[in-house]
Amino acid sequence: MTINELFALQQELVSYTGPSGCEQERAAFIADYVRPYADEVFTDALGNLIVHKKGSGARVMADAHMDTTGFIADYIDERGYVKIFVAGGIETYTLPGERIRFKSGAIGVIAAEAKAGIQNKKPEEADIYDLYADLGVKDRASAESLAAPGDPAVFATEPYLQGSKMITPYSDDLLGCVILMAAINEAAAGDNDMYYVFAVQEEVGCRGAVVAAERVRPEYSLTLEMVAADDYLSAEEDPSRIRVGAGPVLRGRDRQTIYDAGFTKLLYEKAAENGIHCQLRYRNAGSNNAQAIQKAGTGAKVACLSIANRYMHSPAEIVSLKDAAEAVSIVRLLPVLELERCI
Repeated sequence: MTINELFALQQELVSYTGPSGCEQERAAFIADYVRPYADEVFTDALGNLIVHKKGSGARVMADAHMDTTGFIADYIDERGYVKIFVAGGIETYTLPGERIRFKSGAIGVIAAEAKAGIQNKKPEEADIYDLYADLGVKDRASAESLAAPGDPAVFATEPYLQGSKMITPYSDDLLGCVILMAAINEAAAGDNDMYYVFAVQEEVGCRGAVVAAERVRPEYSLTLEMVAADDYLSAEEDPSRIRVGAGPVLRGRDRQTIYDAGFTKLLYEKAAENGIHCQLRYRNAGSNNAQAIQKAGTGAKVACLSIANRYMHSPAEIVSLKDAAEAVSIVRLLPVLELERCI
């Protein structure tokens, strides 16, 4: 799949207002896209979208999460200001002045209450309860016609393609979903019994992955995620730093998961056979759905293939679609991997 085709899928996925717990519209689009390439497509009680391509070999799961961080309207005062709270991990002190888009399409501007003095607080002291969304209306009734309590909202920025680099909200983990969609489309014909999972509610505790893994009971599982890049301006020179555009990233461990060494090595070797250089990361930081999948049922051998991302959980993350295209070339080979070599 070309870079432009990957970008078009990212544009589509970003267009849905789908923070944790609100993934249904995005799931419906993905289901329609993958259905021609699957033996069965179904949704579980929590909302995970599971795509099955039957095989007689090892039971393999590949997952990406289709929820994003975002906001939920909580309370609207008599002047029409909307108190909001965050779904997932967003640095609160960065939010004043950002535009957000509610499910209705209405745009609000995040502002801070004057009494909060948020500009004088340390970043860790900033509180979402200091913030509200200004819809530019005059009263509660006008605001409620645009954003009722309980309505979700997301950053109101659009993806932009600049060469092979993409500046976008929500590459975490919508780009993981794009990679998975493309890999299903282009999957090599093989014997492994493949379950592709588009999981819900990762940003609030990997809840969807727990349910999906208990149902699938994979022997092997590959999680597709973003990983924080180290190549920003103030970073110290370090040969082990993770760079945007230097290839997909295979993780050895993170804060909550020790990845299977044999499975990871097999993926690294298979990538190299296909002319793809993978970066390696062993830092004890971050986490993702793999930590939940690894412990489901009787356990699974897990690996994580990531895309380096600058400015994670911001309205403008920077990633390389060349890295993403190379990740597709790896994931599409899962049906034919000789997993008995994972020793």
